Amino acid sequence: MEQGECAVRSRLVVAVTAAAVVAGLFGAPPAVAVESYGLTVRVESATGTPIAGEDVAVWLPGADHTRDDNSDGEPDGRVAVGTTYSDGVIVFHDIAEGDYVVQMSSVKDFGTTYDASVTVAGGPAAVSFVDQHVVTLSGTVRDAVTGKGVPYASLVGYQPGGSGYLYLNTDADGTYRTLTRTGTYTVDATAYGYRADNKSATLTVPEGADRSGGDVRIYAESWIGGQITSGGKGVDSFVHVGSVASHSSPSGVWHEQVTPGRSVTPYVAGGASTFTTYYGNTVRKPDAKKVTASLGRSVDHVDIAMVRSATISGTVVDRKGKPVRNKTVQAVNLGRAGTAKTKTDSKGRYTLGRLATGKVVVYVSGGSKSLPAYGQRTVTATQGRKVSGVKVTLSSDAVVYGRITTTGSKVTRQDVSLKDSHGEYYGTLRPDSQGWVGFAALPAGTYYVHVDGSNVRKKVTVKAHRQVSFGTITRGRQVTVKGVVRTAAGKPATSALVSVADSHGMVYATVRTNSHGSYSAKVVSGKYTVTAIASSGTDAPARVSLTVKKGKSAKKNLRLAHGATITGKVLNSHGRPAIGVRVETLDGRHATTSTAGTYTITGARAGRTTLIVWDPSYVGGYRSTTTTATAKAGKTVTARTASVH
Repeated sequence: MEQGECAVRSRLVVAVTAAAVVAGLFGAPPAVAVESYGLTVRVESATGTPIAGEDVAVWLPGADHTRDDNSDGEPDGRVAVGTTYSDGVIVFHDIAEGDYVVQMSSVKDFGTTYDASVTVAGGPAAVSFVDQHVVTLSGTVRDAVTGKGVPYASLVGYQPGGSGYLYLNTDADGTYRTLTRTGTYTVDATAYGYRADNKSATLTVPEGADRSGGDVRIYAESWIGGQITSGGKGVDSFVHVGSVASHSSPSGVWHEQVTPGRSVTPYVAGGASTFTTYYGNTVRKPDAKKVTASLGRSVDHVDIAMVRSATISGTVVDRKGKPVRNKTVQAVNLGRAGTAKTKTDSKGRYTLGRLATGKVVVYVSGGSKSLPAYGQRTVTATQGRKVSGVKVTLSSDAVVYGRITTTGSKVTRQDVSLKDSHGEYYGTLRPDSQGWVGFAALPAGTYYVHVDGSNVRKKVTVKAHRQVSFGTITRGRQVTVKGVVRTAAGKPATSALVSVADSHGMVYATVRTNSHGSYSAKVVSGKYTVTAIASSGTDAPARVSLTVKKGKSAKKNLRLAHGATITGKVLNSHGRPAIGVRVETLDGRHATTSTAGTYTITGARAGRTTLIVWDPSYVGGYRSTTTTATAKAGKTVTARTASVH
């Protein structure tokens, strides 16, 4: 017997029993027929637990397990084959008297086989196998945070470099009980709602005794969830969580898996009557709340109540009172961010949503090609409410037109602007190749036609529904104004913005200085104001006067002033820091408030300064306001605290 075979047999305790066979007793004649009996095979673990599902075969001694001379698909030397039942037993009936080898193949030991010899003679026989390396393992798959059992979890384990394996599911309470080969296992557990990347556990199953308490802990997936409502009712919508859009139920209930430990800001995009609303029920992302789900935990009640917008509806009619269809209607909030746009229907009706509380200008461009028209209305809107019956009449249909001529340059490059007698700006156009230019859809009144940067303008009055010509305006030959802009420290100011405004405040072009601080601009004769603003840094703008004689180029150097630094704070209506608000001087120096609501503006002009405080991009956000400071060159001053609502 080979050494390996001895080792295998030494691991088994085999009991063989047979009924006594009495032959020729008292001179009785010998048996002439071969009897058959039952053969019972029992398989147990080292601790006496029946092992089900073990493969058992009965063979003739010395049989070749691969030989099949009659080609019936069954080995010639195999007498019977089967599998043990739940009690660890299988009974083979009608086994003829004789000598046999019973072979058991262990499914717990990756097919290792165990043999036992048995003789069937005169009655039933039995064989028992006891596998010393198979015991019972029991335990629970638990939630790593709560410690509760995880129902119907899958448990998979293997022995690194060994022959044992585990594959099972837990019960409703998270417990399991199984027969397994002894040894050390690397175990992974998975379950619905739990992370797929949980750390593997190590279980050691000792020989000779059942192992209880083989617990495995896993972390649940981290989720956040809540409800979306509008006007107190749940709404079907999408909640954006990072780059994922989670669809809610019809009642607004939603949840989404998140990376544990990472803060996120859920939000819902606005609809026809609501604004984009962030968690914390704000339209401003800087004011939104963040939410974090820790490893293995979820966060509920991340509720978002949509901020409702104002709605304006009405009709558009022409100056005869007839509805105007398919015309673009636009609205703009005054003093805060907010715009809307739509078209009139076949009856001239329109509805504009997503507007903020406050004054709103509703305006329409229409009319015909020959007589364009314009109309506007200013109304007061309130978020969550609808303003109805706002009629806009296309009554502003006057036209001012005329011709521009230029000397020494193409007329198509000359800007022409229109302002009314109160200084309100109506637009800038460039003439066609023949010099014609016109401003349409105007209300009746008095206007000034400016030839920008030339010190030339012309006054004209137009009545309603009329066209009036301003005649011909001639702009003379342009000359060059050039110079060098230097910093307060005397160095060339690179990329400084230089504008040359005529006596009416109109600029032909704005230019930037080159790497040497040089600039060049086109003007005609007359009085001008040259302004230079540094692209960055602490220098304040410089402004000087200039008189240009007809046909004579001019030179004007500028030196930026020592700028002032203005600091301050902006609070919201709750007295908390207003984050992400823009604070700006009248000459364009600006800063954005920090998470503390503070700001610092450098390069401000010395003197009493008005600061404009406004919300740059959030519709329905803060209303614009102002504050003041008295700046001092080279010094830092603090402006009055501003409050936004």
